[in-house]
Amino acid sequence: MRNKYIIVLICFLFTIGFTAYSQNEGAVIMNLDECIRYGLENSELVNISKLEIEKQKAYVGEITAEGLPQIDATADLSKNLKLQTTFIPAIFFDPNAEEGEVAPVTFGTPYSGLAGINASQMIFNGSYFVGLNAARTLKELTTKEHIQTKRDVVEAIQKAYYYVLVSEVSYRTVQLNYDRLDSLLRETKIMHENGFTEKIEVSRTQVQFNNIKTNLENSRRELEYSKDVLKFHIGMPLETNLQIADKFSGFNINFSNYVIEDADGRHRIEEEILEIQKQLATLDLKNNHVQYLPTLDLYFGLGANAGTLTSKELFSFNDDNWFGYRMVGISATLPIFDGLRKAKKIQQNRINIAQIELQQKNLERSIDNEIKDTKILLQNSLEELKNQQENVQLAEEVYNIARIKYQEGVGSSIEVMDADNEFKRAQTNYYNALLSTLINKVNYEKALGVLMDEYN
Repeated sequence: MRNKYIIVLICFLFTIGFTAYSQNEGAVIMNLDECIRYGLENSELVNISKLEIEKQKAYVGEITAEGLPQIDATADLSKNLKLQTTFIPAIFFDPNAEEGEVAPVTFGTPYSGLAGINASQMIFNGSYFVGLNAARTLKELTTKEHIQTKRDVVEAIQKAYYYVLVSEVSYRTVQLNYDRLDSLLRETKIMHENGFTEKIEVSRTQVQFNNIKTNLENSRRELEYSKDVLKFHIGMPLETNLQIADKFSGFNINFSNYVIEDADGRHRIEEEILEIQKQLATLDLKNNHVQYLPTLDLYFGLGANAGTLTSKELFSFNDDNWFGYRMVGISATLPIFDGLRKAKKIQQNRINIAQIELQQKNLERSIDNEIKDTKILLQNSLEELKNQQENVQLAEEVYNIARIKYQEGVGSSIEVMDADNEFKRAQTNYYNALLSTLINKVNYEKALGVLMDEYN
């Protein structure tokens, strides 16, 4: 008989191992750090912000190009289908012409051509230098926003990963509850067949068993959904078989030793972004000031023009038909009065800077409140987690005692069912507290600005 039980146990363990192997066969197994690094490489949001940085680099090059020499070539070949008539005083041709009389005269040639190269070089333009500085600052702003996007993605991945972790351990617990009720149902049926219990006891147990079957299927669906959420945030195809590598016990140990301390010299990317926005507003103010200054440009032109009676002569390109020209000069523009347009722009700039300074003060106070709030929530959830863990242990003890009493004939199935319900309720409360603690941990680290430290 003993050998028979050993063989059954070996077969049972082999079945569990084969099932686990089948589930992991072809699966992608990743821990939290691997999920985060995968997400930072494959998340659409992160890649969009990367492209934005590249776009701003190109924009800086575009602004820089405006200060370099500008050279272009022009060419024009045309045929005058009908020359334009010009009217001049007739006295130039006929001294006897009456005063006021005009004579129609046609000037020009049927064919004309023009070809040249023009070059210009900016000598001084205050707006150019301010704009170049602003473009570089805008590129820096885009880089900071990219870091903010990465932080938000890391936050979403961590929360999704913890959701999978809790869903997985919850599913396993429901499986254990299913096995426990299945065993209890079989025992109750045997006791009823032997006359040790009434039919109603079997019915009560059957109701509980039917409920746990539904709960098991719901728990399985929730686990699959949580994995889909995680795959979405890390940019992984939904058809991929993703399995998490971390186990619940490791997180439990971490929480038992978790110490809440405010980080020295907090670092929030939002503060840096707002400071750069203030720099951009200041540069805009400076740009409007320098527009009161003159602009200077140097220009140079080189080319030739022609006018012929036939197209053959036009395309001969010899010195008899084409006559060259050269010119060099400097142009200056001095703004005098623009209807106070620049003055109003400067007024708007100053108001904008004042608004940003107020936003900085408000952000600083908001961060202080956020740190305090998330710290309190994490402390409360840690305490709640500890209490719910004790409740699970107590509820399990109560259930085990009630079941032993029932098996020995000194207890009722109602007592067992009540104990089972309390045990499952304690488990549910514990997993809710666990997920809440994990989420509050992420929120607290985000408030302190340390969520992205190891991934920057």
